[in-house]
Amino acid sequence: MSDGSSFSGPGDREIGPFSSRRRTRGLLLLLFAVGLILRLIGLQWDQGHHLHPDERFISMVEEKLSVPDRLSDYFDSTRSSLDPYNRGYGSFVYGTLPVVLAKAAGRLVGKIGYDGAYLVGRVLSGLFDLVSAWVVYLLARRAGPRLGRSAAFGAAGLLVFCPFAIQLSHFWTVDTFLATFTALTLLGAIRHASGRSKIWEDAATGVALGLAVACKVTGLGLFLPVGAAGFGGGPCTGGCATGPDPCWFNRWPTASTTQLTAASDAGCSVSRA
Repeated sequence: MSDGSSFSGPGDREIGPFSSRRRTRGLLLLLFAVGLILRLIGLQWDQGHHLHPDERFISMVEEKLSVPDRLSDYFDSTRSSLDPYNRGYGSFVYGTLPVVLAKAAGRLVGKIGYDGAYLVGRVLSGLFDLVSAWVVYLLARRAGPRLGRSAAFGAAGLLVFCPFAIQLSHFWTVDTFLATFTALTLLGAIRHASGRSKIWEDAATGVALGLAVACKVTGLGLFLPVGAAGFGGGPCTGGCATGPDPCWFNRWPTASTTQLTAASDAGCSVSRA
């Protein structure tokens, strides 16, 4: 697990339990272990009655979906058996990624169908929420390196113990999945804006953006910060004049093309389902 130690700053010279990278990692593991317990306790809070309306509808849709016979069918939105619109549902306002993930994981553990997949979805929802907390730590280290590890740990802790986050982790809806990929996209955008990203990291940012859209269409709003990061990139390295990234216009097309291509490939391949 990364504790953001590569993010140097005056805050790294702090005293107490966060003065050591090893101690910080241990505290992060302890924090996430407690967060995991909070998110796995009471998963059957409704005793199998499907009381959450959105979750109930997603469970009904998941039961009707099936794996396409051919790969070509998966990419054909008019024939894909993973597309709710081809399975008798005229409206499905969510992304299909959380449904597909739960369906695939459910097959591995033998929890499928209306009365099984929702439990797998709730577990995945909690796990994704913990990933969001870890990314929040990394975001805090990147956005405020002068604040140090203790402030980043506090930011992650606020999400881990947030009652609303714990509540959402007990629902198989798209919220925690969307939050995770949103946080990953923002982290990539910040790294790009500071001039620290490599081309594969820009591609990973595009994949995260596409997966966010595959969770919910509101993820399209992430194109704004990603685009802003491309225009306001960090210092140039190699062959550029001095100053605050005077040759951003040379790097922006490559990085943006990489991100947009990765985003479209990741988002469309799932949304086509």
